[in-house]
Amino acid sequence: MTRKYFNYLSENLTHDPFYVINCLKDLLSHEEFEKFRKIHLWSDSGAHFKNSDYIYAIFKELQSIYMGKMFSLNFLLENHGKSDVDGHFGVLSRWFRDAEKQQDILSIEDLVTCFEQKSSQNGSTRGLDANDEAYKFYIYSKDMSRVDRHQIKIDGGIKLNESDWCKVQLQAKLLPDD
Repeated sequence: MTRKYFNYLSENLTHDPFYVINCLKDLLSHEEFEKFRKIHLWSDSGAHFKNSDYIYAIFKELQSIYMGKMFSLNFLLENHGKSDVDGHFGVLSRWFRDAEKQQDILSIEDLVTCFEQKSSQNGSTRGLDANDEAYKFYIYSKDMSRVDRHQIKIDGGIKLNESDWCKVQLQAKLLPDD
């Protein structure tokens, strides 16, 4: 199994459902994801994940774009579920602090350059092959066009059920479009 990190960096701090949806669409368009038929999405309980725009994108929009793929949507309980992603974010935070001590970071492009340099130096220390592009960095344009807003109708609201691993699955009855 090969581990790769796809990082989306943005100057736009409005990380709403549209940011997440656009990043996810871009991520799934990469060649590495063509072979996967089942896509299991895991996220924290942030409002930009638990809303009808995001759920619509997963179960309606992405299903129509990637017809051969099956999607599942899973949430981690609040204050639970530390994952490899949390560890990776810690590494990026440390790289940022280290780079900032050595130079001014004046743009998102400077930040990407710093991260790419650090990833080539440190990839092997995390069990990753730095030559295999284990870390990929993308700039999410602050001028990215906003998608039309589509919300899914959910009968009875969103109910989250806790399981043994503090995993939460979406339990909802999706209603047909008008």
